[in-house]
Amino acid sequence: MTNIVSGTLTVIFDPPFYKGIFECHFAETYQIAQVILGTSAPTSRQIEEFLIHRWKSLDFFQSDQVPIPLIRKISPKRLSRLANKSIRTTGVGTKAQQALQKQRESKKAAHKKQYKMFRDQQKQLIYQKKRKKHQEKHKGH
Repeated sequence: MTNIVSGTLTVIFDPPFYKGIFECHFAETYQIAQVILGTSAPTSRQIEEFLIHRWKSLDFFQSDQVPIPLIRKISPKRLSRLANKSIRTTGVGTKAQQALQKQRESKKAAHKKQYKMFRDQQKQLIYQKKRKKHQEKHKGH
């Protein structure tokens, strides 16, 4: 069985910058990366240069791929109900936007943990300095 690799690039304008969202599907994995392309609309040539020279530097975030259900004829009312139900349960946004949100949350949690460790080390250092000063004051006179 052969593995199919597919990728898409979506360029969106998120004022004041143009962003590129790279999506890659490989076997059962779904990866996504986001990059800022600049303040002016990127040309095809600029995108091609970006792909050639900076593809390896992209930081892809891996997400679980949800299997796509088979499409069959659904009545408009049922389709409307299903759309409203899915928005209530998962929120508004594409799969790529939701994956990027997960990536931001995981980076935020990692940064928060790292900052807490740094803050605790600083507190411990200050405590040690105070103890040392206190002990120096009370050495035998």
